[in-house]
Amino acid sequence: MLFSINRDGLRNIMDKFEKAFSYHNAGLLTEAKDLYLEILQEDKTNAKVWNLLGMAYVQTNEYLEAETCLKKAIDLEPKLFYLENLAKLYLQKGDFETSASIYEVLLKNRTEKYEYWFNLGLAYKNLKQWEKSKEAYLKSIEINPQSHKSYYNLAYLYLNDDNVPEALKC
Repeated sequence: MLFSINRDGLRNIMDKFEKAFSYHNAGLLTEAKDLYLEILQEDKTNAKVWNLLGMAYVQTNEYLEAETCLKKAIDLEPKLFYLENLAKLYLQKGDFETSASIYEVLLKNRTEKYEYWFNLGLAYKNLKQWEKSKEAYLKSIEINPQSHKSYYNLAYLYLNDDNVPEALKC
């Protein structure tokens, strides 16, 4: 059922959003989630709020709620940013296979994004897919040669292969 929000209702939603977002940035996640939920009662199709609510749930390790909200945001507005947040959720909760598959999709659209390559390397490393992990870390270093985290993880993988010279280079 479609309905329209009058001007006062829109202003009320905008005010709540600004307050919720400021709470979120300040780390007051319970207060932020409460306001995001209030907004969604008035505007169930607000993908931005679904995404932010999902990320607030990620920050409080409420993964089922986070997944539901992030998927809702993607259904409403299939933005890469929302899909990226879903991939991060799966990485954080230890579902490395799903995270890797989403990063593979993301990389079809934005091959130059360091974070995608790094997180894909991390997912593959946790799946013990060493060669794929190395490839992802090498690509992340190509994009960001100053990334000590990529070098560190790559060194670990080379040591795992008993390739001490390459590990030392990293």
